[in-house]
Amino acid sequence: MAKVIVISGHPHLERSIMNKTILEELKKAAEGGASIAIDDIAEKGCCHLDVAAEQALLKEADTIVFQFPVYWFNAPAMLKHWYEEVFIPGFAHGEGASGLKGKKLIISATAGAPDGAYSTAGMGHTLDEFFDNFYVMAAMTGMEMAKPILTYGAMFIPGVSTEADKEKLVSLAKEHAKKLLCEIGD
Repeated sequence: MAKVIVISGHPHLERSIMNKTILEELKKAAEGGASIAIDDIAEKGCCHLDVAAEQALLKEADTIVFQFPVYWFNAPAMLKHWYEEVFIPGFAHGEGASGLKGKKLIISATAGAPDGAYSTAGMGHTLDEFFDNFYVMAAMTGMEMAKPILTYGAMFIPGVSTEADKEKLVSLAKEHAKKLLCEIGD
């Protein structure tokens, strides 16, 4: 069974519906025997990283998942800071680097806007096109990039959105988690 490390890059998971539900579904799978570990970098404090410990987690994994909400067409700054600190020369890339070679990279993201917004008619690009940096990252580090798992319409506004809206988001998140678990299992 493949070992999976999920890097949770949501800076405010306590306020999340989608990302929190996805992570809860992954935890259930882990309790059921799947080899999935969740590394919540917000909980640890992203600005005080133990880089060696983070690299050790990555070395043990066969699959790395970045789980995050889309912020301004990319990963939240906290996650970007994490991989800038952890994916350093000599470990992740450059001469002699082998810390990530051969590992599978899965981008698992939720976006508040509907999928039609991420199109040539909407914002001019698909969300997958906005994620070109992850494809380059995978190539530089020797990882195998899986097709990103994306869920759109993840917007919930307290005081405006209804309980039915929340239930729909929980359902979308569970479906997203199923797709992610299928990709992890491949």
